[in-house]
Amino acid sequence: DRTVFKWLWEGPPLEANQAFDLRIWSAQEEQRGTLKRGAISPTQDTQAEVNLRYVPAFEDYGPGDYYWTVVVVEIGSDGSPTVIGDWGEKRRFVYGR
Repeated sequence: DRTVFKWLWEGPPLEANQAFDLRIWSAQEEQRGTLKRGAISPTQDTQAEVNLRYVPAFEDYGPGDYYWTVVVVEIGSDGSPTVIGDWGEKRRFVYGR
């Protein structure tokens, strides 16, 4: 259930209060146009090992088609991420089949 997601960042170095937010969402969420939820805590690394069992989209929808991308966020004083950059390219994968 563990998978490593990697991405390439060609932009300027991130500020101390900025991070990458890995988002994973189901095909059902894609069709409805609902919010793309974070899969892990935002990170300044360009890769993340994710235990898919605990990703909210998988908990809600189970096996099937999914998408992932990364977006740059700014971490507020309350710890919440606010999107400040363009969304990365959407990638498709299949979980649990």
